Amino acid sequence: MTDSTRPKFTPGQMDASAVTAYVNAKWPEAAASPFAKAVREYTQAEMIADAKIHAQDCISQACGDRWALDDLAFNIESNFPEFEPDDCLDIAEWALANPRAKVSP
Repeated sequence: MTDSTRPKFTPGQMDASAVTAYVNAKWPEAAASPFAKAVREYTQAEMIADAKIHAQDCISQACGDRWALDDLAFNIESNFPEFEPDDCLDIAEWALANPRAKVSP
C-alpha cells in the first residue's frame, strides 16, 4: 500500500459511512456489483426489522401509557440515527398500527 492509497483514518476512527466512502472511492466497481447491492438491500431490511421490533417493544413496555406518533418516531430516530426522520415516522406509524405483528427482514 502506497501513501496515496493508505486510508487517512485509523481503524478506530472509521465509522460505517467512512468505510463505505473509502471503498466506493478505492473500488467503485465492487460497490456497484450485484453482490454489494444485495448486501445493502438485506442490511437495510434487517435494520428496518430491528427498528420495528424496537418500536413494538417500546409500545409493550409503556405500562398502559399511549405513545404519540411523534414521540415514538423520535425514540426510533434516537436509537437508529441511520434513518431519516420520515422513515422513523413510517416505522412508528406501522408499529402503532401493528403492535403485536411478527417482524422479519
